[in-house]
Amino acid sequence: MTSYRQYIPDWKIRAFWALFLAAIILGATRLWFEVSATVLDASREDSAKHISQADSSKKETLRFSIYRVLFDLGVRTEWLEGTDYDKIVRVPGDLPVDVAYTEFVSTFESLGGTLRRAEINARGDRWLIEVGYGVESLFKVTLVGDPDIARVRGKIAIVIDDFGYSFNSRVRAFLDFEQGITISVMPGLEYSGKVAAIASEKGKDVLIHMPMEPESGDIPSDDFVLLNSMSAKDIRARVRAAIKALPQARGLNNHMGSSATVNEKLLKEVMTELKKSGLLFLDSKTSRSTVAHKVARKAKVPWALNDLFLDAILEEPFVRDQITNLADLAVREGSAIGIGHPGDVTLRVLQEELPRLEKKGFQFVGISELVNQEK
Repeated sequence: MTSYRQYIPDWKIRAFWALFLAAIILGATRLWFEVSATVLDASREDSAKHISQADSSKKETLRFSIYRVLFDLGVRTEWLEGTDYDKIVRVPGDLPVDVAYTEFVSTFESLGGTLRRAEINARGDRWLIEVGYGVESLFKVTLVGDPDIARVRGKIAIVIDDFGYSFNSRVRAFLDFEQGITISVMPGLEYSGKVAAIASEKGKDVLIHMPMEPESGDIPSDDFVLLNSMSAKDIRARVRAAIKALPQARGLNNHMGSSATVNEKLLKEVMTELKKSGLLFLDSKTSRSTVAHKVARKAKVPWALNDLFLDAILEEPFVRDQITNLADLAVREGSAIGIGHPGDVTLRVLQEELPRLEKKGFQFVGISELVNQEK
């Protein structure tokens, strides 16, 4: 019997399998391209959605950035008028319009926005700014100077104690502050006179940082410290000597003194000399029980009371928080007083925070501006 296989040539069999395999490969390739195209389309769609969402988020950030700028400049929201697209901002008289303009533009550009148009009037008190994102215009801001409003956020007096031990770059940095800080100098030290003289030349208030007896009993041995055991004559003589040593001083505050500042007898003698010399008294408040400011008030000596110590814990986060607390207090009460010391951490924080707060409208003044006086 002859098999069917004998009637099919080998070349036909090989051709069949070749065509069969080619068909499978072509089908698989087509399927792969179709799947890949679908995945690619989906990926492109997801990417487009992501870009669209990112653009939308960026635009919202830019739109709301105007409020961030207002807050940073100390401009109140009630000074903002107009529509979402066309805003008018009244700029208070104590804030130059060009400063507000620079702050707006730099903020927008740092967030990825573009300045599409900027126009200024001839007097320089009105700026028109148009801000966009890509080719799209987002909004316009017109800055209008208004001399009838002001950013009175509060006055802050910062007193830095313990000067006189040295005269180095750190001391010079405190003396070079553009803001009105008060320099409190220990009497009788090697550099006391030099520091007081330079501080006064630079227009800063100077205080005598008078050493007084602490509760700890760790009493410094110098010719100026005031002790509870001293006679009235000796107390007054030492206060007069300190005033003579630092003639630039506008007043006196206590160094240590947690024991002396609860002693009315000692304090009355101190106030008598301050009254004669026309000087003020700042109660550093080294004791919760202090009566020093009360004795000053009774003696009709201009007085002030420390609100907080800036660097009781010598760490940057703590000092920054205390600066913030001081600013908050100034907003609530109209003014605030803080005492710090001439260390690196305090210097670094003040160099960063004081210009920022000043930009918001806080005023840094010498302690003489914040004293209470009997009328």
